[in-house]
Amino acid sequence: MSNILLKQLKIAREFSPKGKLPDEFHKWFEIKPTVLAKKTMKGVFAVTKIPKNMILGELKGKMLGYGKKSEEKYFEDASCIMRIDMSNKVKYINAKKFSESSWVRFVNTGPSEDMNNTEFFPHRGKAYLRSTKIINPGDELFAPYKL
Repeated sequence: MSNILLKQLKIAREFSPKGKLPDEFHKWFEIKPTVLAKKTMKGVFAVTKIPKNMILGELKGKMLGYGKKSEEKYFEDASCIMRIDMSNKVKYINAKKFSESSWVRFVNTGPSEDMNNTEFFPHRGKAYLRSTKIINPGDELFAPYKL
């Protein structure tokens, strides 16, 4: 793994504290009502140009296995659950509670595949968000959720 990627992953982890926005957040993004039909939902919008392949942040939340009886309550509302495929296991991150998650939980799924401009990727049991296109100021960030 390259030193550049390792440095980007470290910055992304630091840029994704649980339960609050990082100090530098508003230089890059803002959270406001989404452009999707559900106006009560919030989305993440770029306030500056974001280059392609930039690691933006880490999705944090409660790590879940699948099929454990004690965890069934966490799957009742799947609106903030991300599936992570890790080698021979599947894990899930429940990011419903902002106090246990990061700003990345506000990234919505695009209404069509071509509107997605970011993607989640696994690395050592965690899910990171990276840009897949150049994102212009004012654009909402969209990512496909694997569920």
